[in-house]
Amino acid sequence: MKKQVIAVMIGAVGTLASLAHAADTNDESGHAYIGGSIGNAHQQLSINSVKTVQKHRAFNLHGGYQLDQNWGVEAGVVSFGKAEFLKSNDGSLTMDNTAVYAAATARMPLSADFAVFAKGGASVTRHNTTVLGISEPVAEVAEGQPQPAKETSITKEKSTRLSPMVGVGASYNLTKNVALLAEYDYFGKASYKKHFGGKVRADMMSVGVRVSF
Repeated sequence: MKKQVIAVMIGAVGTLASLAHAADTNDESGHAYIGGSIGNAHQQLSINSVKTVQKHRAFNLHGGYQLDQNWGVEAGVVSFGKAEFLKSNDGSLTMDNTAVYAAATARMPLSADFAVFAKGGASVTRHNTTVLGISEPVAEVAEGQPQPAKETSITKEKSTRLSPMVGVGASYNLTKNVALLAEYDYFGKASYKKHFGGKVRADMMSVGVRVSF
């Protein structure tokens, strides 16, 4: 998996370099931008055909370069928040996921201030999973004696997954350099093979602000 992460990073750097070279030959000058957004992340865990969905507050910080009015590149980091699945008297499964992504962007102006856009690329998601098990004590307790505390076990798993990333959205210019954003991003599906079998997928709907300079 480390080799895949390195390959994505090298590919992203190569794409940025080639697109930046293309921007040098374009009639329209480009510009850089930074932005941030807040919204709701939907994380769906599937184990043995049983699906559980959790919604949590999520954050996106990103930066990019608009080569011309239509094409650009972008990279960012997303925190999906901590989701607790399968919570019961027998325990719980908690996931804390963060993704970084690199993508090419396509933008289509619909008016002087309003535009729609799409992006596609790759994301690397870091999954931190904690499985808490709670069970009754095995030993028998004599009548009249206090009940012993329940036994607990904690299993932790950390994994990194590479998956495609796509997104769509719209922007509205408040000023020449400041725009409002609304977007939807999908970060793919990952499979687990260690401490438990299952798949998790994540997406995010958000609103935010972008500043160009």
